[in-house]
Amino acid sequence: MSYFEKCATLKKIRENHSASEIKDKDFELVDQNFVSKQLIGDQNVIKTGNKSAVFNALLSYYLQNNSFSNSYIFRNLNAPDNSFEENYNFTYSILRKKNSLKSGSAIILLHGLNEKNWDKYLPWAQYLLEKTGRPVIMFPIAYHMNRAPKEWSNPRLMSQVSKERKKLFPNLDASTFVNAALSTRLQFSPERFFLSGLQSLYDVIHLVETIRDNENPYISKDAEIDFFGYSIGGFFGQILLMSNPQNLFGDSRLLIFCGGATLDFTTPISRAIIDSEAAISLKNFFLEGFEENMKTNESFHSIFARSEEIGIAFQSMINSDKLISFRNAILTGMKDRIRILGLEKDGVFRPKNIAHNFPGRLSHCLKFMDFNFSYSHETPFPLLDKIENEVNNAFETVLSYSASFLA
Repeated sequence: MSYFEKCATLKKIRENHSASEIKDKDFELVDQNFVSKQLIGDQNVIKTGNKSAVFNALLSYYLQNNSFSNSYIFRNLNAPDNSFEENYNFTYSILRKKNSLKSGSAIILLHGLNEKNWDKYLPWAQYLLEKTGRPVIMFPIAYHMNRAPKEWSNPRLMSQVSKERKKLFPNLDASTFVNAALSTRLQFSPERFFLSGLQSLYDVIHLVETIRDNENPYISKDAEIDFFGYSIGGFFGQILLMSNPQNLFGDSRLLIFCGGATLDFTTPISRAIIDSEAAISLKNFFLEGFEENMKTNESFHSIFARSEEIGIAFQSMINSDKLISFRNAILTGMKDRIRILGLEKDGVFRPKNIAHNFPGRLSHCLKFMDFNFSYSHETPFPLLDKIENEVNNAFETVLSYSASFLA
């Protein structure tokens, strides 16, 4: 079955697990309930005493006069992030061989930033399952996929939010209904980039703990756990293996596709990811004023300090000029367990920027590919009939390399 056929068939299966398309297949898609431990605290990261009275007054004025942002992004000005129940009580999916016993290994697939559904990733997961024989756990990061309010994916509502943002910021670039929700949340509180990432990592830790406690009906308690991380999923996966909390991931392998650079060497402004104002806010908070923000934002500093191992690994991955020796030492120790596969035309994680952090003895961890059709970071395998054969071949090349490393 070609990549194009996989996309169409798997989307139908995803929409209806009992669809006729699955009857003659040797795999199945099963859902598992998951409850987050909510380890990052109950604070409202926007309305904190650490931010100036002027900021809070301006934010209050903005939201009172921009009803769509207030009602659908924040639900209301005083609603803390932990009021979004769907982020804490959700399901994840496992693509596995049909009627198989508990598996002695698994691959956890971590997706990219601002993703709304798994359609793009289903063929990737199915290929990995087919070629490695290992079930693939598709795990959503915090406030993404089915962990986010449905309103954030509503084109009509989010178009209004985008219009509000364009009115407030006349020079705003790359604002669309697709990225309006995430851009608004990150612009007003860039701390969320770390906090939601931290919750995602804690959730993966908890997921693996349940496997080790023999609580997963499909994965054996002593299973080998490896990772396929795309874009920001690769960023999180790298931090997870670098920090190795509770020594759960000392033997895990990680294949990063379209990722691998530090935050300062990424270009996330995109109509599908975040707009220019959100990107500026992230840069100002984490790259230009990180140490000062750690001193003045007590709640953020407290959470960061309590997550020391992950915090240090995160800090080494946001600025290429900081903690260089630490980062190089950790990555050198992981050199046989990590591979980065980049694309030459990727405008978010550019090959030269990825290579900057993998010098000399780590260069064997890198592989770059290019294809003779137009593609992008967000859409590496475009579903265009006129280039179907070329895209099928590109998909096969990328996933074959990935499966070979993770087999």
